[in-house]
Amino acid sequence: MPTLRLGLVVPFGLTAIALALAAVAFFSQPRGPHTLLLTLPEATNTAPADGQYKVYVAGAVVRPGVYRFRPGDRVADAIEAAGGPTDEADLLNINLARRLRDEDQVVVPRQGEAPVVGGTAGRKIDLNSAPAAVLESLPGIGPTRAQRIVESRTREGPFREPADLVKRKLVPQSVFEGIKDLIDVQP
Repeated sequence: MPTLRLGLVVPFGLTAIALALAAVAFFSQPRGPHTLLLTLPEATNTAPADGQYKVYVAGAVVRPGVYRFRPGDRVADAIEAAGGPTDEADLLNINLARRLRDEDQVVVPRQGEAPVVGGTAGRKIDLNSAPAAVLESLPGIGPTRAQRIVESRTREGPFREPADLVKRKLVPQSVFEGIKDLIDVQP
């Protein structure tokens, strides 16, 4: 029988020691507010290391291709770099004053051709810079609503968030729900 007792005493003894150590560790912790230090990664600059953006210019331009630009350059600069617009270019349906961003795609539409939504591939339409013709390409936004959006940003200043369309009573919530993933605001 003594071996049976030793077989029970060892596991129970080890368990008791482990519980005692856990209790000491728990109760020896300081009480009160705790400070948690988080180290966040530094913000990265979206501009390339050489400070130049690469932009693809296509459509009704003399020399379509990829060109380099500096921060602050505009769509008009991109069109000029590509040799200028062709005779069939429809410059009224593109925002010439929009600032370029790295990896933009500027497509100059031809007269009678539907403008490329947003003027950039895979990017959302910027409510603060899109012309009325581009805004009209959004579902539920016709010529009247598009013009009201342009007039609102001129009169009341730039949009701070896409939901400002509803706050300014430019579109109903139902229309906003259909376009919220297609729009954005840039400063």
